[in-house]
Amino acid sequence: MDSRAGRLPLADTVTNADSNQIRFPKVRDMMLARGKPITRWSAQDLGLDPADLEPTARAAEIDELFVPDRTSSCQFIDGEDGAEKARKLVQKLRELKLL
Repeated sequence: MDSRAGRLPLADTVTNADSNQIRFPKVRDMMLARGKPITRWSAQDLGLDPADLEPTARAAEIDELFVPDRTSSCQFIDGEDGAEKARKLVQKLRELKLL
């Protein structure tokens, strides 16, 4: 188990191994977790001063909280072989000023 230390406010993330990919739970694990109790720790359990956790002690405020729209599109590049497809891809990227 790893431990972390930092000044508030603090954000930490958990990923799978060294892949640096977001960890998504399996459906089976979510179903099993539904019946398990959630462990709750108080500031005292974590060795923190409750006064440091008061809203007036925090340096960050949330101005807006929302779920962004998830839109995507896909375009297939036709060609006789890989070289032709690569040329068309480079041309398209140049048109979009990405190259």
